[in-house]
Amino acid sequence: MRLTSWIDSLRQRLHQPSSRRHRRVANQAAELLEDRTLLSTTTLWANGNLIVTATAGESISVSADSGAIVQVTIDGEIDDSLPQVLAGAVESIQITGGD
Repeated sequence: MRLTSWIDSLRQRLHQPSSRRHRRVANQAAELLEDRTLLSTTTLWANGNLIVTATAGESISVSADSGAIVQVTIDGEIDDSLPQVLAGAVESIQITGGD
């Protein structure tokens, strides 16, 4: 008889609405998502050509640092995706801006 009463009490608990149980299910259903930032500017170096393409209204500048290494700056941040390129190796610069 004890086994039957234990099973009955478990069934009653499962059928009773419990705010604690619902909160736990809701917390498991929501997950924290990481911030995703899409690139809006692409910098390419190929055969002496430096190509910068923007899809939005970024501020773009091209210069050389004290070691004569080319630096592309986008909205005040140096674009570190560009490999080390000597300024003397650049034959042409093409910048295409976005809206």
